[in-house]
Amino acid sequence: MTPDTLARNTAWYGAVTAAGLLAGLLMSVVLARGLGPEALGEYSYLLWLTRTLTAVATLGFALATVRYTAEALGRERPGLAATVLGLFVRRQLVATALAVLLLAPPVLWLAPATLRGPLVVVFLGLFPLTLEAIYAHAAYGAQRYDVTARVSTLKMTLHLLAAIAAVALDAGILGITVGGVLGTTVACALQRRRALALYPARPEPLPPAARREMAAYLVPLSIVAVLDAVVWDRSEIVFLRLWASPAEIAYYSLAFGLATRAMLAPQVAVGALMPALATLHGRGDGARFAEVYRLALRAVALVGTPIVVLGAAVAAPLVTLLYGEAYRPVAALLGPLLAVGLAAVLRQVAWSALRATGDRRWALGATGSAALVNVAAAVALVPGWGLWGAAAANAAAQLLASALAFVGVARRCGCRFPWGDLARAVLAGAAGFALARVAGAHADDPLELAAAAALGLAAVLVGVAMLGLVGAGEWGLVTRLLAAVPGWARAGALALAAGGLAARGLALLAAGLLAQALGAASASLTLMASAVPLTLAGLGLFAWGPRGFRPAAFPVAFLAFAAPLPAGVLAVLSPPLEALAAGAAAAALHAAGAPAVRDGLAVHLPDLTLQITEACSGLRFLLAMTVVGAAAAGTVAAGPARRLAVFGLALVVGLAGNLVRVGTTALLAYYWGPAAATGFFHLAWGKVVYLAVLLPFAAAVLLLRRAAPLPGSRHGA
Repeated sequence: MTPDTLARNTAWYGAVTAAGLLAGLLMSVVLARGLGPEALGEYSYLLWLTRTLTAVATLGFALATVRYTAEALGRERPGLAATVLGLFVRRQLVATALAVLLLAPPVLWLAPATLRGPLVVVFLGLFPLTLEAIYAHAAYGAQRYDVTARVSTLKMTLHLLAAIAAVALDAGILGITVGGVLGTTVACALQRRRALALYPARPEPLPPAARREMAAYLVPLSIVAVLDAVVWDRSEIVFLRLWASPAEIAYYSLAFGLATRAMLAPQVAVGALMPALATLHGRGDGARFAEVYRLALRAVALVGTPIVVLGAAVAAPLVTLLYGEAYRPVAALLGPLLAVGLAAVLRQVAWSALRATGDRRWALGATGSAALVNVAAAVALVPGWGLWGAAAANAAAQLLASALAFVGVARRCGCRFPWGDLARAVLAGAAGFALARVAGAHADDPLELAAAAALGLAAVLVGVAMLGLVGAGEWGLVTRLLAAVPGWARAGALALAAGGLAARGLALLAAGLLAQALGAASASLTLMASAVPLTLAGLGLFAWGPRGFRPAAFPVAFLAFAAPLPAGVLAVLSPPLEALAAGAAAAALHAAGAPAVRDGLAVHLPDLTLQITEACSGLRFLLAMTVVGAAAAGTVAAGPARRLAVFGLALVVGLAGNLVRVGTTALLAYYWGPAAATGFFHLAWGKVVYLAVLLPFAAAVLLLRRAAPLPGSRHGA
């Protein structure tokens, strides 16, 4: 197991996780809006039954498949790996058949009449579901996560399409269940074909000692797997069904599902971990084992912390945007369940380490204790506290199981939990939560919600960098993950991974985030828009350093022109420009011999009076020429002197153009009457003058560009 192999497997696992996150989110939206809270509560109960039955039928065979196939292949014994796969397939078939025969009668007898039809389909679907798990984990053991990623993506797509079709056809819960089982059956067939191709070697006999060791390992592992489903897989739904309404079941299940899907992202760091640790354990490489364990915990904390704080900060607008006002109670539960979910993913790292070393005692003790706490707390809290009682029961069980798992790894493997790193991640997350909460307090559309989340994420990243949470190990992992990325993206990302953490970039980034927060708090669009280039400049300098960021410096700085001027600025700038325009009109009339008298902003003639107003100030044309001049200076001119000359010329043209416009308009009014200074002719004449003064400006810019030395010439240094 090389670092590159681990990174490649993690990348594939991350890809299928991202696809699963998107498909699961879309399916939850379809079901929530298509079924409604009451029917969704019934379907959530059915899903819990399905997952519990799957855990009982699967036992520990899938996880054992990963461990023993990875160990056999790590010892270069492919025949033994093929034997292990065949053995676990046969045992899984027997276990599933026994589960169906023993559990189907009582479950169907106790189930409500509305769920008996879907439950029959669920029991039939246990066979492809459990066998697919065996074949998928066999691919994991062979370090071929790409095989499972492709099949899983297809399965999730089929499930989503089946759910959409069932809702559209009003097929109800039965139609959704049938579609899901059909999709799983197709995936099982494909997974079997791909997995068997990875184990072509002739099976070799399994030594009796190995069989005894497998049995000793499988019994506690199976108990842990079933109890873990009780602790983690929303078993509180059973008690909510006894003491709450179907709508409350829907709220809890939806919040739990959102938290679970959100935690799929940090779980990427765990997906490829067990076979890697099993291989290292098989080779006796304890130092590398501890290094990978600590790196995985840090990766989970770094990825999971922003998700927890941002999800909690924008929960209310996010839930109503996705599911509608009927599901607003879900928002209050989401933040706490996200935090508990992160603790559960951190525990999965410890589970991987314990399972890779063949542990039986710690995993069983931790999961059993947590299951007892979960059930006892649910019985005590759900009747009086409803949704919050269920959440508290789950949190107590999760935190207890996680604490015991970390203690077990420390005792058995000598690997300490990085409490200091976790504390710094929480501190960075607190800053992100505060900024996202302020910015997203009044978000009512997807863009505002995304902006609030982006602000909070940037704050977390700044905190992570300032607190030193990203080290050489993390950058090295990023580098390996990007090994298969297209060249243009890899170049930038590898530059990021190489360092370039400029202190000035960090300061600019912090200033930009502060400006964003102040702008959001004061509802100042100017401040929020001005903070965008500041934040981007800080990110660029922080990631790539001054030299790497230089090509993007001008485009980022140019974004400052997108910020609207603060209220009152136009009122301050306009009066002096109006006075200048009045002077230009009077001067033009005097030069033509007209008897004009200026009185402030009014120019009096014998037959009419020209009144200079805000529209005559030329301020808008001057601002437009400022933007044009900056663009021309940054993209056309070469060298500081020429750029300054182009920008200065643009300002001169902006001022002079309006003076020419006002002066010629006054002359036209004197010779042809007041109609020349009003209406369509007046507007058209102004545009003609502006176009006329732009032509010499463009010619001057081209001359300056032509006079600039060519890059690489002897005069260009």
